[in-house]
Amino acid sequence: MYYRSPLAIGLVVVILIMLGAGLAAWRFVSIKSTGVPLGAAVRTPTHILQLISTTERYLPTLHRAPGKDRYRMDLLAVSIADPARQQTFTLIRQQQANALTPMTKILGADSDVVWIQALDIFAVNLKTGRIARDADLRKENPELALFMASAKPAFTDRFIAVSRDWNQAYAFSAETLKATACPPPARGSWLEERSSGRIETSLCSGGLISSNDWIAVATPDDAKGDLKPGFSLPRDFAAGEKDHKRQLYRGKVNTEETRPRIESCERMDPAEYRAATFLRDKPGGKLFRVIDPDSSFLLHRIGTELFAPFTLTRLSPDGRSIWNASTGIGRLHQVLPGDDVIALIGERPSVPNKVPEPILMFVNVKDGSTNTVSLWR
Repeated sequence: MYYRSPLAIGLVVVILIMLGAGLAAWRFVSIKSTGVPLGAAVRTPTHILQLISTTERYLPTLHRAPGKDRYRMDLLAVSIADPARQQTFTLIRQQQANALTPMTKILGADSDVVWIQALDIFAVNLKTGRIARDADLRKENPELALFMASAKPAFTDRFIAVSRDWNQAYAFSAETLKATACPPPARGSWLEERSSGRIETSLCSGGLISSNDWIAVATPDDAKGDLKPGFSLPRDFAAGEKDHKRQLYRGKVNTEETRPRIESCERMDPAEYRAATFLRDKPGGKLFRVIDPDSSFLLHRIGTELFAPFTLTRLSPDGRSIWNASTGIGRLHQVLPGDDVIALIGERPSVPNKVPEPILMFVNVKDGSTNTVSLWR
């Protein structure tokens, strides 16, 4: 039996009390920052993935040195089926802010594994919670140590490391992290990569709704100048960037020629839609459409203020509104469409003296019901 000295016991109690008091004082006095989205989100069949950057707690001082702040980067995974189910995975905790750059991004997802570039390479398994890094890739593939030291990350349907001259590449298994030689992926230009991140590439002014029928939204002047019978159908139906009221038009097109020619154009109904655009199925893609019933999706503002909230309307081919969904988004940053749920990312309308809240909005394709997730963390 050990002899317990009252003095030793008292000392332990005092230490515990002091530690508890110090922790409580730290949480009471220190400044807590709010995490904010970093870079573009990525959609998988089951989740919306978003990087979150946060300045960790710090003590207020008269001569605060921001260079001594510590930063944390997390991966937020929100379930599409049930947005209340959210997971957060911490990737980086460090003093330097050098990870907060455009080079930091979600590369893509391979099954349950999300690949991320953030000063290092991270492979986050959403199901098991395992987080592997570049050191783990090298450990599993020691023969590639020299290659990995200078390789560039890429992603197709899996993570690939490519040599700087783009002549050699290895693909990595999401389950085992083992590498196998593969052909280098297509090399995109810097301009294409930068332009793909612009919201305008996810929106359009119209498109084909059958082999010889088209639909578009345009101002009367634009319709007279661009949608005349005999004119070529617009190549990409670029979205109108100005905040104008637009109307719906539809018509026939002759697709037997190299450049399809407009055969007819008529205004569909007297309704006007402010700052109206259609959704594309992907950045730079075709008009986003679903079946049962056949329809497309029109995004437009309702209200007179500059950044009035957007409303998403599901339209039948004859221009009839099937449902309207208020998004609560004043500034739109990203569109992530899907056959069952459309995800929109943006900011709430500005309020004087307040920072707009970034939100993730889910819109049910069938009935237009919505679910909102705050991206403040």
